[in-house]
Parts: sequence; C-alpha cells; structure tokens
Amino acid sequence: MKNKKNAPELEICDSESSFNFEHILLVDDSPAVINILKRFMTSIGYNRYVVAVDGLEAVELLRQQDFDLVITDIEMPGMDGLGLLKHLREHYPETTSIAITGYSKKYCFIDVIKAGATDFITKPFLIEELEAKLGRICRERTAMRACQYEVKTNKIINDLLHIFLADMKIDKIFTEFMRHLSSLSWLGLEEKGAIFWANNDQSLQLMAGHNLNKSLFTTCANVPFGTCLCGQAAQSGELVFTSHLEARHENTYEGIDDHGHYCVPMKTAAGRLLGVFTLYLKDGTRRLRHVENTLLTVAKTAAVVIQYHLARKKILINEQKFELVLESSPDGIMFVDEDGRILLANRQIERLFGYQRRELLNQNVEMLIPKRFAARHSRHIADFFKNPQRQVISDNFNLWGLRKDGSELAIEAALSPAHTEERNYAIVSIRDNNERRQLQMELKVHREHLEELVTERSRELQESEAQLRAITSSAKSAILMVNTEGLISFWNEAAARCFGWQADEVLNKAVQNFIIPLRYREEHRQGFKKFIETGAGKNVGKIVNVFGLRRSGEEFPLELAISAVKIKNKWHAIAIITDITSRKEAEKELRRRMNDLEKFNRLAVGRELTMIELKKEINRLLVKAGEKERYNIEN
Repeated sequence: MKNKKNAPELEICDSESSFNFEHILLVDDSPAVINILKRFMTSIGYNRYVVAVDGLEAVELLRQQDFDLVITDIEMPGMDGLGLLKHLREHYPETTSIAITGYSKKYCFIDVIKAGATDFITKPFLIEELEAKLGRICRERTAMRACQYEVKTNKIINDLLHIFLADMKIDKIFTEFMRHLSSLSWLGLEEKGAIFWANNDQSLQLMAGHNLNKSLFTTCANVPFGTCLCGQAAQSGELVFTSHLEARHENTYEGIDDHGHYCVPMKTAAGRLLGVFTLYLKDGTRRLRHVENTLLTVAKTAAVVIQYHLARKKILINEQKFELVLESSPDGIMFVDEDGRILLANRQIERLFGYQRRELLNQNVEMLIPKRFAARHSRHIADFFKNPQRQVISDNFNLWGLRKDGSELAIEAALSPAHTEERNYAIVSIRDNNERRQLQMELKVHREHLEELVTERSRELQESEAQLRAITSSAKSAILMVNTEGLISFWNEAAARCFGWQADEVLNKAVQNFIIPLRYREEHRQGFKKFIETGAGKNVGKIVNVFGLRRSGEEFPLELAISAVKIKNKWHAIAIITDITSRKEAEKELRRRMNDLEKFNRLAVGRELTMIELKKEINRLLVKAGEKERYNIEN
C-alpha cells in the first residue's frame, strides 16, 4: 500500500483485540449501522478504527493512512460501495474488504465480489456472523502472509547464496551481504547495517558496514562480548531486539538518531559462534516473529557458507604450501596410480627428462624407463602396491631413466605410499645420479691402481666404498618450512628420521630449539631478523655445509639449501637438508688410506736405493782384490 501522511485523530486508540488488523475503516451513511459496528468493535476489544460516511471520504482517509480492513455499505450517496471496492482493488490490493449488502435491483452479490470484496454480509446481520467472517479472514490472511514470507525468505536465501558463492574476497562478500539484506524494505529495515567476525579473544571485529556513520568504523572496530547490543548477542548466542535507543546501546556518537536494532548471531550447527550481523530499524518498530524467523534463517545460511569459505581458504593455503614444497624440492617428484599413470609431476621432472608437464600427465610412467629395464620396473611397481612401504631403489648405480631425446641418465628413485578412500598411489622421488655415478667410476679406476700396489689396502678401500654407497643410496633429504615467526610449519618424514623429532612434536614451535646447536642459535636469531624483513640472508639461495642437532643432543654435519618464498606478503624459509655425516667420514677414511699408501711407497723406494749402494760397494771390494765386478749396475 501507499505511504500515508499523518492520520486524522478520529476514534483511534490502542487495541487489545485478538484480530490481527492494525487499522480498520468503517464506511456507512447510516448512523444506526455505524453504532452497531462500533459496539461490535468494542465487544471484541478492538478500538483501533476510523469512520467515514461515504465513499469519497473513505478515499481521502485511505490517501492519508494505511488500513488493513475496510467494512463498507454498498448504497451510499456520492461514491457508493461498489465504486469504493473498485478503488481499493486498483490502488490498495492488499487491503481486505467486507461489503454490507441488502436486496437491490441495482446490483447483485456477484457484482460485489467482482468489484473486489473479500467477503460480504447481508442486512440485517448478526454480530456473531460478522465476528465469524472476520475470524475466517484473519486466518486466511495469516496463512497467506506466512506463504508470502516463506517465498520471500527463500528468495533472500537464494540471493544471498549467489553473493556468498561469488568469486570475491570475503570482505567484499560481507559488504554485498549487508547491502542486499538491509535493502529489503518488506522486513521493515532501514538501509543500514554491519557484520562482525568473532575473534578467539571473546571480541567482535567489524568486517563490513553499509551506510554506517563514519565514527562507528572506529568505535565498533572491536566490540568485546557482552558490550553493546552486538556484544550481548555474541555472549548469549541469542537474537537481541530493541525498538529504540536504550541503556544497552552503549556505542553512540554525537547527533545519533533514535532507532532500533536486530542483532543476530551466526552459529554453526554445533553451536560455535562465527559472528554477528546487526540491522537498523526505525524508532518504535514492533518486534515481529516472521521477521525474526527470516533473519535467523539467514544467519544459519550465512554460517554454513562462512564455514565453506573457511574450509576452502584452509585448503587453498595447504595446496599452496604443498606446491611450494613440491616445486622447491631438488628431486623430481611424481604421483603415480596403480595403473602406472602419471597424475602429477614437478619442474625437476621436466628438467631431468626433457618433457613438458602436459606431455607427462595421464601417460604411463614406463615412458621414462629404457625398454631393457621395463620388465624389472613393472615388477618393482607391482611388488610395491602389494606391500606399500617406503623403499629406495638405487640398484648399485644401475638404475636408468630415458629422456625425451632418447638419451639415458643414471637415477636413484624412492617410492612412498599414499592412498585415498578410492585408490592407492605411489609418490616417486627421482634424483639425478650421473655425478655420483661418474664419481664412482673414478673411484673404481683409482682403486684398481691402488690394488696393484697393495691388495689388502684395496680390499679395505672397496669395503669402505661399499659402506659409503649404501649410506648415500639410502639417504633422503629432509624438507622443512619455517614461517615469519620462526616457527616450523612443515616437517617431512625424512626430517623426522634425520633429527629424531616427529612432526607433531615440532610443528608451530621455534626451529632453533630443535635442530640448531646452542652455539649457533644467537647467530641464527640475528640472521633470521634480517631474513623476515628482506628475504635475504648469508645462506639463502646457496648450498652450504653446517652442523645440526639431533634429538639425542648429538651434533652432526649437514648440507643445507635454503629458499625464500613469500606467502601473504611475508617471508618464509624452505630448507632442504641432507645428512652428510657418512660422506664426511668416508672422505676422512679415503685421505687416511692415501697417506698410508704414500708412506708405503716411500719405504719401498728407499729400500731399493739401499740395495744399489750395497752392490756398488761389493764391486769396489772385488776390483780392489783383483777380481771382476759381480754386479752390472746401470746409471
């Protein structure tokens, strides 16, 4: 209906009736009928009505004020009841009307209904009959409004779901949510509102506001639970309503207009508070059950979608961490299913084998294996999926891969199991073994040369080399990530084996307390301060040898490669760590053996020189005695 000006002060007072009509207009030119209708209104406890004597006066009153029900006579001077009913149907279609009819040659009952009457009553009528008709109209009106509210509520939910599921940042989504919800005039709201997020410190954080006074963005930036109306809704977990400014409305500002509020908590199905949204009402607005039900439905829907966004955000962060670790690995990594199909590959796989990633995905991993090893590879994969346990495949430096150009490269591979509810997978880690293979060949040549000098030393050296080969072939890099606060945010199984700490013991704890020897911790703290500001440091982007600390308190040498990555504009460090204890010990043993061989060689040469001098002396003595020289000594 149209908005009206101030209503005339004609017999309007508060109502205590059970009928759900705000205002009733009585139209009849007969004082007797009007008196009957007045007595009826008084008898049912309803005194909120206005009287008009004809259709024209009724039209003027309708222009000035809203009416829920019009009871009108048909035959009246000026504009008659049929004309008034047609006017109601055209301009006020939501207004209920009852026609008081009598026998007339000018019209029939069908004319009354066609003109727009909701119902009619014939003269003379009983009060009980009028009361029954009003009761039926009220019930139908209530049912109709309930259906309309349900339809409108469903449309709100549908519109809000479109907003919540849009590809926007969460703060933009909250802003659009408040703008749309506060614009729904049929809820009796002002176009003004705000939404708050519940923090862990028992406070609400203002996330978005629509048409708020600028001062509120500071005053209400952080609202403790129990403070003001929104804080009370958060603390109680219940909807808070007020029709005007009152003592509970603690956060105000100069020049604030009187108004009311709905403050609605958003909770998960388990009862955990996610936040609160508040909507503004005109001063004196009545508390309406259907509005509260609609807002509570909106709150439940918002809570579900917010949980979805939080879960999606967590998944995206985990995926980002996974990708950073995957792409920062010095080893090639692939995910392979039970059919041997490649489902994922990192950039190191591209570098090692010369393929683009798109050329590898969904292809069989045997494309990277020389044909002469295909049968052995198939056996390895089949055995792995029968008994999915982590295993390293080095095959005494006789494991080869096949590049895109047809060339082969020596590799070392490790298989680790992974599984979902549907299938099992293998995480294949591949390392370029060409340099190590070349080193092995050089050691072999040198070993053969040394065996010509002393067999025993060669045998010991061969055993030492076998031990070194076993250690290096089984060693895998530890990978860990440290956030901008110096806390460990990622820790793989190799790190657990390397340092002796399980992931659940070190995650979200300071890295220096677990793997850095005490004498280096102050240097680490100073260096890390610079790192979190610039992403640079003494060892960033380099491969260096340093010492680490095991859980047992033992220090050990390690090879460290640190990469700097930025997440949410903050520097994080990814460390690739290889335990080089065995390598260091092997190098020390090799130097010792070379020193021993050098000493042996010097002794042998010295002995030969002594024999030559002895032979020369014997020849001199024979010549002096007049005999021939016995030894032919050449220079």
